[in-house]
Amino acid sequence: MSRRAVQRTGSLATARTGWGSPVGILDQVATIKAHPRHAQAVCFSADGTRLYSGAFDPAIKIWTVPGSPDGKWRETDQLAGHSRSVNTFALSPDGATLASGSTDRTVRLWDLGTGETKAEFEGHRNTVVGLSWSPDGGHLASCSYDSTVRVWPADSGEGIVLRGHERHAFAVTHTGVEGPLVSGGMDGLLHTWDPINGEELSRVDGPGGVVTSLAWDRGSSRLWALGTEGGVVRYSTVDWTVAPVPGTSDIGLHAMNLSPDGSMVAITGDNTLRLFDAESGSPAAHAELPVKGVYGSGWSPDGSTLAVAGADGLVRIWALNR
Repeated sequence: MSRRAVQRTGSLATARTGWGSPVGILDQVATIKAHPRHAQAVCFSADGTRLYSGAFDPAIKIWTVPGSPDGKWRETDQLAGHSRSVNTFALSPDGATLASGSTDRTVRLWDLGTGETKAEFEGHRNTVVGLSWSPDGGHLASCSYDSTVRVWPADSGEGIVLRGHERHAFAVTHTGVEGPLVSGGMDGLLHTWDPINGEELSRVDGPGGVVTSLAWDRGSSRLWALGTEGGVVRYSTVDWTVAPVPGTSDIGLHAMNLSPDGSMVAITGDNTLRLFDAESGSPAAHAELPVKGVYGSGWSPDGSTLAVAGADGLVRIWALNR
């Protein structure tokens, strides 16, 4: 990696086993001292050998994933370029490019082979909080506190602006090759868009309250949405019928993440990590955490490991024993 893009620190993360009291299929296997405060986003590489973490400090940290659960998580590199906090990640479908969104109002595309910035997208007028790649990797969608969704060509160039949200847009996701782009935010609605021309296609009632997370179940017609007052609701994008997930409406939820195979959904909230069965919506496991702010999570490619970012700057690693 280029010396301009990478700082080599050689710092070592501490690992703890048996820490806490996980319930069900969860087993916490490590705690990484990742950032001074407010770790916010995590993402595994496509081959599962690296973990990327973002936080209030603007550098993206790269950690080597150990070969055994009790191994050492080492910080090996950093991706430097953002000037303010890193809030969200999205890995390209081919695994070669990491997209990051920041409070500096930019979106960056990183070449994971060289560590260089491939493109920097400017245009948002406020914090960038959500990202989603198109299934073919041809374009990237971003959403922001500025109430807009933007769609950028992956090979750089000018994007298009999607306007329709009344206030902050918090989440965005593609729904298949031919499906619409869907976004949600403070207005409590799901907005559907044509990602090519930017036309708003429809508005659908959200799960209740602010829509903070969206997740598309690849290979199906199910869209998961998380609302601050209504909890988690599954939508059929065929007819937009809804199926609320029981027990998720009153636990202080922050973010949601669907496993790669679509079988589990991880939900983080105040002092808690919860897993739900994606097919039935029934609770699968939960663990209490000693920190109120529990933010983004990231699944390993095989779905066997889950990384969770916390307001204390720690990234906690969980193994799933199914």
